[in-house]
Amino acid sequence: MNPLHDSTEHFRIAIPEADSRIYRWQNDNYIFVPKGFNGSFPPGYKVLEIDAFSLSVEDLLHLTERIKTYNQSESGKDNYPITGFSCRLGIKDYTNEHGAQEPLPCLLIEPLLGFERNDDPNNPVAINPGELMDRIPDDINGKQLDYSAIYDFSYPCPPTCSGKSKK
Repeated sequence: MNPLHDSTEHFRIAIPEADSRIYRWQNDNYIFVPKGFNGSFPPGYKVLEIDAFSLSVEDLLHLTERIKTYNQSESGKDNYPITGFSCRLGIKDYTNEHGAQEPLPCLLIEPLLGFERNDDPNNPVAINPGELMDRIPDDINGKQLDYSAIYDFSYPCPPTCSGKSKK
């Protein structure tokens, strides 16, 4: 396992940062299109190409372990356990190969407490939508601390995936 992942801060982001990224997606006139799209766009929109998001198995395993630990703790047993996720789109900046800052789509994942799926394939509405969990407690060196529960561990395609990823 990558030693960076031993730090609970590796792919977890602060709540204000998550809110800022979500706000940019919702309010700054971005439009996502698949790579190579040749259609027209409404005036004033900022076009970003995206085909998919890639997620590291290492990151998923790390998140799964944290959820398991939380759900077995007193907080998870006494309250609702984490049973689902809310996946939100956001916009963050990254430095491209030329050193310039560019907007980059990101996928933010936040645990849901008490989420219940509907097993009827013809009814995609959840039985219980659950409640967003802004913070997840951690026990660091015997001290109980609350950290953000919002994760950004995505890699959008393009630009961060190989050319073979397109179907």
